[in-house]
Amino acid sequence: MTNRSRHRSYLLAVAAAALALSAGACSSDDSTSASATTTTTAASEDFCEVAAEWVETLPRNASGGAQGPASPAPEDVEDYFRTDTEYLGRLDELSGQATPAVADALSRLHPASVGLLEDLEASNFDFSVAAANASDPTLLADRATLESYIETACGVTA
Repeated sequence: MTNRSRHRSYLLAVAAAALALSAGACSSDDSTSASATTTTTAASEDFCEVAAEWVETLPRNASGGAQGPASPAPEDVEDYFRTDTEYLGRLDELSGQATPAVADALSRLHPASVGLLEDLEASNFDFSVAAANASDPTLLADRATLESYIETACGVTA
């Protein structure tokens, strides 16, 4: 699969999650703390601090979840994907402080997110560009790996 296909696949995966959440198919727990818990090493504290900031900063969709833009409006799509890409980049830089599986996931997620952002910029942040693309199970699994690690190692629910 080409990088461009992966980027578009990632967009579809996020779009599908956003649509499911906005339709009420999933719910979020607003009582969940977005603060990092005490970690066992100083190195992982940096990773967990950025992860907690990412979760707190990532724009919320209409259902309050972090998976997807608040709406399909171009400004909401741009805000969500620029923020997500920025934090994936920061986490990728700190990935040596995480498990090898998380480092591998971030080594795929961040470049895919950068490419996706380029595709969205080219379409003036038209959310519907994802409709014609299939999801990439590898990137979906990578995102799940990252979010699971953040929850278990950092005590932050993404």
